[in-house]
Amino acid sequence: MVDPLQKIPCHHCGQCKRGSPENVKPRRDDLHGNTLRLIWLSNRCHVSASRNTILESMVRCKAMPAALADKKARARKRRFRREDWLARSLDVLAREGESWLHIDHLAHRLGVTKGSFYWHFRDRADFVRQLATYWEQVFTQRAGEQIAEPNADPREKLAMLAKMIIEGDLGRYDIVMRAWAAHETEVAKAVKRVDAYRIRVVRSLFSAMGFEGEALETRTRIFMTFFGFEHGLAIKESKKKKLAALEGRLAFFTRR
Repeated sequence: MVDPLQKIPCHHCGQCKRGSPENVKPRRDDLHGNTLRLIWLSNRCHVSASRNTILESMVRCKAMPAALADKKARARKRRFRREDWLARSLDVLAREGESWLHIDHLAHRLGVTKGSFYWHFRDRADFVRQLATYWEQVFTQRAGEQIAEPNADPREKLAMLAKMIIEGDLGRYDIVMRAWAAHETEVAKAVKRVDAYRIRVVRSLFSAMGFEGEALETRTRIFMTFFGFEHGLAIKESKKKKLAALEGRLAFFTRR
């Protein structure tokens, strides 16, 4: 006859570690809600129970890794960063339109809870403002900052800027952001800042090459329009083809 208080080592749950009894508390099985009684003898963890309870506990212990994996997945969702929200939201905007930029749909598409949204943003208005600013900083200001070296050749800087636009696909959200700006005040402000920044940077490069007056303004706006609105064309070019044609196009922009 089996001793009902037979002490059997728990080898399955992976929760038991050698140490002192003060460091161990009864754990609740996430799947069944049953508390496992942990008894420490000679610094080893045992489950005190009858034979049937022992077998049931072993089954539950084997299932615990799945519960722990779920817990880790939930932790990853809680760690979804603000930048992840903003980057993925721009993709939703480009593919589905601004009408789908509501909290429920975004949380579903991103695989997170609405609580994650409110961890990073006060409300939708704050989200829209941060999204517009993120687009402004990542797809315009960073490129401008990378060519800010004052002593570099202006034509080389113009070539570097054009190459960054192509390789980073920096104009891919221009069309949708401008369409959204037609009825969203914060987005309209960001678009206006972006245009002013781009004009200032590109104009300074052509000016440093010696262009002035109408020639300066025309080249500035043609360059901006070409690289900023190319995504609106129905017939697309590959990045490889754009890069191959870049030198010839720069020669066209800088020809006197």
